[in-house]
Amino acid sequence: MDTSTPDVTTAERGVLEHIDPKALEIADNVRDNATEGKHYADLVASVGEVGVVVPVCATRDADGKTVVRDGQRRTLAARAVGLDTVPVYVVSEVAEDDKSRT
Repeated sequence: MDTSTPDVTTAERGVLEHIDPKALEIADNVRDNATEGKHYADLVASVGEVGVVVPVCATRDADGKTVVRDGQRRTLAARAVGLDTVPVYVVSEVAEDDKSRT
């Protein structure tokens, strides 16, 4: 029985980058009320105090744009408090079209 680890390149797994939250594109398939309520206010306060601890997950499209897939509220909170960078786990885009992506 072969117990070796598959050969997976860094590009296939993704990379952790620190990116200006203003440079991130937010995907269309996200909540409409992301900045409403006490929970968002608490998130903004936390991000202002300690920064973004859990990386945002994103893909990089063919035009080079980094598109947020998970972490819309963290991105918006980072923008609200004026962070220069946030941790972003960037993975390769695997969907072939918008329908598959959504």
